[in-house]
Amino acid sequence: MSTKNTQGLFTAEEVLELLRFQKHDNLNHFQVILGFLQLGKFDRALNYVKHTIENISQNGKIMLLGCPYLSVTLLKKQLYAQRNNIYLNFELTDRFLKQRYINNSFVLCCERLINLVEENKSMDLERKDVLLRFDRLNGQVILELSVKPCFNKEREEMADGVRLLLKELDNKGLIKERYCDEKLTLIITLPEKSEVE
Repeated sequence: MSTKNTQGLFTAEEVLELLRFQKHDNLNHFQVILGFLQLGKFDRALNYVKHTIENISQNGKIMLLGCPYLSVTLLKKQLYAQRNNIYLNFELTDRFLKQRYINNSFVLCCERLINLVEENKSMDLERKDVLLRFDRLNGQVILELSVKPCFNKEREEMADGVRLLLKELDNKGLIKERYCDEKLTLIITLPEKSEVE
């Protein structure tokens, strides 16, 4: 999707909501740091600052994907996920960022993976920490999705779309590894070129 087509993806209300969310997030970070300092826990304050800087840096890289549509979509998903106590973070390796070509299959897979997480939010709003990691290796784009705590893939109430996505990815041989315990991890590889489109 072109930049022109992304203009309608954020309404004015959504932009204001994103700014409010970022302001609230920043204030929360300052309060945590101040709390550690008031308690004399200087090492914990320093570690928290380092961890927060790393998270902000990694999440900021989502704007460097080379696909404005995907960047905007993931930022929106991140904003809305937090309303359901789903903390969505992104990690982009230097290998991934060196080449910014992204095909439509990759964009679609990213969207569907995030939808998979959203559709399986806990009814009791238990916090979920989600990491979507982007990498490249040997002509393959690698997506790694980690969800903790793991949602139960066998639940009856699981959306049909989720089961279909996992089955489709399995049938295409795209899920290279899958771990399920307290945390679900899916490692998916996609060809960089457009032959899968």
